[in-house]
Amino acid sequence: MKIEKKLKRFLQQFRNVLQRAVEQDINEADTRVLVRRILQELGYDPISELTAEFMVNQQYVDLAVKVAGDIRFFVEIKKINTRLRKEHTRQVSSYCLDKGIKWAVLTNAVHWQIYKVHSIPVERDLLAETDLLKDSIDQAVSTLLLLQKERVKSGSLEKSWEKLKAMSEENLLKALFDRDVVRAIKTRVEKSTKTPVAPRSLLDALTDLFNEKALQTIGKTISIDKLARKVERAIEKDKKREQGLPWHQACLTGTKPAAISIDGKEIAVRKWREVFIVVCNAVLEGVSTDKLEEICATVRGPKNCYFSHSQEDIRYNAFKLDCGIFAETGFSSGHIQKVLKELFTVLGQQHDSLSIKLR
Repeated sequence: MKIEKKLKRFLQQFRNVLQRAVEQDINEADTRVLVRRILQELGYDPISELTAEFMVNQQYVDLAVKVAGDIRFFVEIKKINTRLRKEHTRQVSSYCLDKGIKWAVLTNAVHWQIYKVHSIPVERDLLAETDLLKDSIDQAVSTLLLLQKERVKSGSLEKSWEKLKAMSEENLLKALFDRDVVRAIKTRVEKSTKTPVAPRSLLDALTDLFNEKALQTIGKTISIDKLARKVERAIEKDKKREQGLPWHQACLTGTKPAAISIDGKEIAVRKWREVFIVVCNAVLEGVSTDKLEEICATVRGPKNCYFSHSQEDIRYNAFKLDCGIFAETGFSSGHIQKVLKELFTVLGQQHDSLSIKLR
């Protein structure tokens, strides 16, 4: 917080300097002086951490910025009234790739752009930008703080890049057109309008909301027809669950248990892991050693043991059952249902000896 307040006070005063520099249309050399002054305010030592005219392949980078002796980003500086364009980063980006530097800054002292540099041929993506005269002080401070020395040292640029990627257009569209999200929208629309809506019609209406670029992204990553079928199947599963089907036929995905009844005895539970442990203890009570061996050998995944006499054979969440063998308990509700059905089959246990009450 102290760093933010200090930088805020500095920018409020330095704006006057920048405004005069713009009005006087200062040259590139003088613009570099202003850039170095701002970087000093961001915590960099002007002698040891700001290297001017750094040579890369017989060419010079305007500024190489170091943290703890290592170059963290290159800065390309343009004359103060030069309009910045992505093309201006082409040369400095090639320098970054040559030296293994992941970040490039393009600035004319007033306008600042931070780029992530990656791959060959050179690709560079804008992480953040700000105009120190036009943007609010808070916005300008927020962007410049990404370049603050201690924050760069702690990975501020990388963390911000990961957040930006997470909120990319492609990821947001994938999330919006997720089966469960579409189901939720369908439920909300039908509830508010009291009108049934077909999944395909809803998806067509949703895609109509987007511009051409977004629609191209949707077409590359999402099959609307396939998604519509997934939603329809999910709705059918919900209907079956609501109809009170037995536990081995119902869809348990996304549900929460309240209690189980095994051989007429009701036991309160709150998690599916509890369901699995309680049921296993109940049905394996008194089971012969040979039968336990059979269970360990047959009730298992393609690569992982679900039951074993050795805890080391259980890959993730081993739990020792009352019968003495260890069981894997890190399953989802749907997988617990699958494993219990296999277990009941091996034991010759009737499925209707177990009932599960959902919340």
